[in-house]
Amino acid sequence: MADSTGKRDRSPAFPQVPLGEAVDRLVTFEKHFTRHPAPLDKAGAAWGIKQCGDILASLRYFGFLEYAGPVNARQVVITDDGRNLLRAQQESTKRDLIQRAALRPKEIARFWPIWGSDRPPDDVCLDELILRNGFSPRGAPLFLASYDATISFAGLATTDKIEADSPVETNAGGGSRSARSETQPASNLPPRIDDGLLEALEDFVRRQRRRVNSALHRDRERWQTELAACEEAGLGDSVTAETIRGWLREADQILDNL
Repeated sequence: MADSTGKRDRSPAFPQVPLGEAVDRLVTFEKHFTRHPAPLDKAGAAWGIKQCGDILASLRYFGFLEYAGPVNARQVVITDDGRNLLRAQQESTKRDLIQRAALRPKEIARFWPIWGSDRPPDDVCLDELILRNGFSPRGAPLFLASYDATISFAGLATTDKIEADSPVETNAGGGSRSARSETQPASNLPPRIDDGLLEALEDFVRRQRRRVNSALHRDRERWQTELAACEEAGLGDSVTAETIRGWLREADQILDNL
C-alpha cells in the first residue's frame, strides 16, 4: 500500500476492500470470466479498470481468488470457497461461508477475539494498532474501517465462535496456503514443549526466514529492473508495469513481517 507521495505504507497487510464489496467484486469477476482463469494483466477488465492490485489482494485475503501458474504467466482463478459462495442456495450455507471468509485475513482474525463486534473507541484502537502492532498513522484508520465493515457484513456477534480457516499466507509470486484453526483461544493450556525440540524449531524457523528473505530480495531486484525498463520505454502506466508494482508491494509487505 502506497500513499499519494509514492511512499510505501508499512502497515501489516490487510484487505483494503471490505468483505461486502469483495463479494460484489467476486460476483462481477465470475460473470465476466465465467469458469475460465483470467490472465493477471487482464483481471481488471471484469470491473472496467486496469489498476486492480488492491482489489485482487483483498479477494485473495478473504479466500475468494488465488493465483496459479508461473510468475511470467500468472493467472487469477476463483477458489473452491469462492465458487461455493456463488453457487450456494441456502442462506445458512452462504452465511457460514461469509463468516469464515470474514475471519480469514490475518489481521482481522488477530483482533476479532480481542475486540469482537463492539470494539473500543477509535482513539483506543488507533493507539493499539500504531503503538503496539506496527500500523502506520495512515494505515490504522483504514484497517478500522475495513474491520468494522467486514464484521458488520458478516453479521458476526462477539459470542460467535467460528471455526474459520487460518489466515491465508501469501507470497510475492502469488501462492497461498491455509490451515484450519479456532478463531478464539482455547481455555486449556497447551502441553509443554521439550526445550531441545523448541530450540530446534526456532532454529528451523530462523533459517527458513533467511531463505525467504534472500529469495524475495532477489525477486525484488529483478522486478525493479523490469519496472525501470518499462518506465524508460514510456510504459510506466501499462498493465504490465502496474502488475510488477503489485508484486513489489506484496514482497515489501512480506519482508516487513519477517
